[in-house]
Amino acid sequence: MSAPSSPASTLAAVFAPNSILVYGASSDPTRIGGRPLRYLKELGFKGRLYAVNPSRESVQGVPSFKTAAAIPGDIDLAVVVVPADAVSAAIEDCALKGVKGAVVLSSGFAEIGASGARLQADLASLGRKHGIRILGPNCLGYVNGREGISVTFSPSRELRWPGLGTIGFVTQSGAFGSHCAAVSSNRGIGLGMWITTGNESDIDVADCIDYLATDRHVNVIAGYIEGCRDAGKLAIALERARSNGKPVILLKAGISDVGAAAVVSHTAALAGRDELFDAFLRQHGVIRASSVDDLLDTAYACSAGIRPDSSRAALVSTSGGVAVMMADAAIAGGLQVEAFSDEVQQKIRSILPFAGTRNPIDTTAQMVNDITVFSKCFQYVLNGSDCDIIVAHLSFIGYDRTLMDNVYEPLRELRRQHPTKLFMLSMLCTSETRIQYEEAGFLVFEDPTRAVQAAAKCRTSAIHLNKPLRATLPETGAALPLFEIGNTNEHQAKAFLARAGIPIPGEVVVHSPQQAADAAEGIGFPVVMKVVSLDIPHKTEAGGVLLNVDSREKATAGYSAILDKVTSYRPGARIEGILVGRQINDGTETIAGILNDPVLGPFVMFGLGGIFAEVLKDVAFRSAPFGLDEAEGMIRELRSFPILDGARGRPKADIKALAATLSRLSRLAAANSGRIDSMDINPLIVRADGVFAVDAMIVAARLGGNPVQV
Repeated sequence: MSAPSSPASTLAAVFAPNSILVYGASSDPTRIGGRPLRYLKELGFKGRLYAVNPSRESVQGVPSFKTAAAIPGDIDLAVVVVPADAVSAAIEDCALKGVKGAVVLSSGFAEIGASGARLQADLASLGRKHGIRILGPNCLGYVNGREGISVTFSPSRELRWPGLGTIGFVTQSGAFGSHCAAVSSNRGIGLGMWITTGNESDIDVADCIDYLATDRHVNVIAGYIEGCRDAGKLAIALERARSNGKPVILLKAGISDVGAAAVVSHTAALAGRDELFDAFLRQHGVIRASSVDDLLDTAYACSAGIRPDSSRAALVSTSGGVAVMMADAAIAGGLQVEAFSDEVQQKIRSILPFAGTRNPIDTTAQMVNDITVFSKCFQYVLNGSDCDIIVAHLSFIGYDRTLMDNVYEPLRELRRQHPTKLFMLSMLCTSETRIQYEEAGFLVFEDPTRAVQAAAKCRTSAIHLNKPLRATLPETGAALPLFEIGNTNEHQAKAFLARAGIPIPGEVVVHSPQQAADAAEGIGFPVVMKVVSLDIPHKTEAGGVLLNVDSREKATAGYSAILDKVTSYRPGARIEGILVGRQINDGTETIAGILNDPVLGPFVMFGLGGIFAEVLKDVAFRSAPFGLDEAEGMIRELRSFPILDGARGRPKADIKALAATLSRLSRLAAANSGRIDSMDINPLIVRADGVFAVDAMIVAARLGGNPVQV
């Protein structure tokens, strides 16, 4: 199957138009209807510009017409700033003109409730009918600085807009996006493209990511999301960005239950469970940010276009305390801070006798007397070690122009000699000094810890970008069955798993003490005996489980004992028999499962059993389906993985068999995404020579759906 086409061709009229009309333009450049015209003129839009205002022939010096249809020539984009109840008529007028795209800045749609939702549905229907791609409504528009396009009324545009950088920024919240633009402006971080999606009646955040993934002027995509309406489309967009070598950094809101509820009221979008969204984003190579600073720091670091080949970092500081802080941040971020060789340390001590030389390097205040020792330190480190990340803290020395001028040329030469290294300077300095060093290839931060954290995420991004886009899904084992019955008992659930190629112990359901004894003897002692009843999901609590049955006599007595206990525990429960099965005594108990998220689709969950899953929440999730590499990564992600890996003399678990089982389970989940709501395999016993699904439960989907392509 060929890869889905990118929306770039259909969105070019929206984000790179040659002609623009402002529908509802105001002659007052401070009003919402006046700002887009003003900003377009100020930013230097070179295309044709028109206004629609029935009462004027000219608005802010731009030709004005009573209708869009009256404008001569073709029009690519309409910027609509009329009241909500007049928007549909404006779109109809634009359709008569053959307008290809619209940015609807007007509010009063789905965000206000049912009446607004009806207006928004009508707007979306008109867009589809006439082939007009619509950004908004209730959005703040966008800015494409490279093309001189600013179709927004955001007050942040009053600031010096961030320069023509390589960062593409997309946000579902216009106000938050404006704040990020203002912060970027203050920090001198260039946002080449800035897009707000608002209520997403048509163009959504996935479309924008996909568009930016194909924009040759963008090499990093950053953004803010609250929810997702089409996980499949978002996955395609993220994979396109990854295939084009573009890091994606997202700040996802709606982590807590309160936050998730706020999302629904704010954008009428659904927020998936955060642990699932987190797994989904990581699985598609997204770096997740935790704050505005983290989002912009990481985007800035990645915008240098350097992908560190390793996690080895060299840290240098004028302060011993800061050096320790930097090292802590590096280790927490997954970087390696290894001691330099004796030869490198001796060279550093030859120019800085009192320095700490192990790594981090503490230069102390000696470098104030001779700033050139700073560049020499880096020369020794770069030429004598295999570090790919270098972070240096210079404190306020950046304000001393003489010192910085003296060290500039040697550092620039080092930068030229080592172009693939990620080189960061943490210092307070003037904007002129910052720009000078950035132009020489350095990244400049004020805060040393944030510099290290950004470097760590830049390395994580490089790892994601180097991973195969989609590992081959194994085709071995039984054909994938489709689930066609309602809620199942344990025996039925395990029979379904067995048809999917997932191993289960030998077992049989019996209906008399004599059958129990015969079955136990046939399977081989010891066996386990369990009640089979949909009315008793928690069998152990009801006394419905008997372990270590090692004789015919115990099997016979056990049958009656289980029935007595469960009927006393729950009178009237429907008993379908007693399951007699092989007892697996060796191995590690784990838990695996399937769940279907209404937004993101099918997932597989895995963790160690007992306290690890229930209390410590040490579980991992993956969006289904996935291959063996992803499955093994899922297993190794657990904090408790050493238990499976033979910690303290335990036998090593069969990780390959476990990974194959989880991958197979993911394919089963995808094939049955409209049929199975959830599934538990608890426990899934992992042995040194394979795995067994010892207990299982399947809950049928309440609503139908389409299976995911596997």
